[in-house]
Amino acid sequence: MGPIPFPIDKKVNSVYFLNMIHETDRRTRKRLEKTKLILSTAQTILLNEGLEAVTVHRIARELDLTVGALYRYFPSKQAMLTGLGEDIVRGFTSALTQMAELYAAQNPDAPLQTITEVFVVGYAFLDMAERSPARYRMVDLMLVDPRTMVREEDRMTVLQTLFELLGRVEDRLEQAAQNNIISKGPFRERTIGLWSSLLGISSMQKMRRLYPEQVPAENLAEHTLHPLFIAWNCDRAALEQASAEALQFVQANTVTPITQS
Repeated sequence: MGPIPFPIDKKVNSVYFLNMIHETDRRTRKRLEKTKLILSTAQTILLNEGLEAVTVHRIARELDLTVGALYRYFPSKQAMLTGLGEDIVRGFTSALTQMAELYAAQNPDAPLQTITEVFVVGYAFLDMAERSPARYRMVDLMLVDPRTMVREEDRMTVLQTLFELLGRVEDRLEQAAQNNIISKGPFRERTIGLWSSLLGISSMQKMRRLYPEQVPAENLAEHTLHPLFIAWNCDRAALEQASAEALQFVQANTVTPITQS
């Protein structure tokens, strides 16, 4: 025998139930809006003043809230930092994923669509790092050494969208091999190699701005990424075409990290 259903009084006005649903939705929306505002405020403080300045008391003061009210949204400073870290990484990786999806949607039948999309992700990454260096420093902090903000048990949650993006890149490399654009090989290792190269390029671009005579390379991304594809037996003409098309696409489309919660 199944569970006994809850008794329903059919005399109760259905409008009451509709109002209750509406009120619940309104409260949920308000809570989400307040959570976004708290994370946005914490991110601004982190961006301008560093991690040490991000405290519960400081954020509560900025938002004219009591500390107790702030704890209704985040039970501890660590929980807030975890939420902030997730927000930072998700905003960055979502912008890259959306750029890749936009290219794929506009060029579904392009013969070099797979590797061009990989270059789109790479050039969009470097574009964001170049145009928003302060914001990228926060992303770099989370991607390179999340221990500074996030407990070990929360790191997979924070980095989940990054791993999803890397999974997309790995899939495109595998498809490229299936289409005989590159050779077959350890696609996971190749993806990690690409990502490591992008991190290195972004660091050297920063150094080039500070010490242009010591780091004179103007086409650092091309000089670093192209040899990887050549090592994977990619035809040089196809490689140059895909790279140029990706760079043009990224330059024509604004890449803005999204703040989410």
